[in-house]
Amino acid sequence: MQVSDRIQYHLDELEVASDPSSPYHVQPKFEAGDQYILDIGCGIGQTLIASQLGNRRLVIGMDIELESLVYGRKHYDSIRYINGNAEHLPFADNSFDKIISRVAMPYTDIPRSIAELHRVLKPGGSIWITLHPLSKSLQQFSDSARQLSAKGVLFRSYAIINGCCFHLFGRLFRWPVGNVIESFQTRGSMARCLRHCGFSDIEFENRRYFKCTATKSLPKS
Repeated sequence: MQVSDRIQYHLDELEVASDPSSPYHVQPKFEAGDQYILDIGCGIGQTLIASQLGNRRLVIGMDIELESLVYGRKHYDSIRYINGNAEHLPFADNSFDKIISRVAMPYTDIPRSIAELHRVLKPGGSIWITLHPLSKSLQQFSDSARQLSAKGVLFRSYAIINGCCFHLFGRLFRWPVGNVIESFQTRGSMARCLRHCGFSDIEFENRRYFKCTATKSLPKS
């Protein structure tokens, strides 16, 4: 059965996520107590599928791409798929034990998204997210310049400036056309944002992927 380029991209990601020997493999770790799980920017659910979560109480994949959600619903009944965005999560406070997001946060208003993650996460719950380092944005800028794409150079310049604004001032701005937002992230910008929203135990890893984990602090007694 032939699928679109977008679905094929997610299927390729599923293959990598299912193969620990792949140099591009990176997966979150789930504990037995992680019974209520949310994946933001799930695609077809490839990260959740490869994690083989078994009989968890609730596993939700959320994305803005309807095509990916329709495909996921048709093929993977262990996941509940929802259309939505990270800045306005359609869930009650303290709903999830763990929230993951593979390279979706860079395309959101991160301070608002992190505040929403904190709101819907249970106290003591954890997040696992992958991000965009400056090197990725610079590579994308270089690619646009080599292709002589004025539009690409302009947008990549915006994404780099936006990342600088986030690092220096903790603020992000939307591209003036199409309600789009993109930025790169640094350890400093993310650590400050996470601490401001109430996260602790913040850790970073920047090897092949720029990865961040954190825990929602327990209420002070």
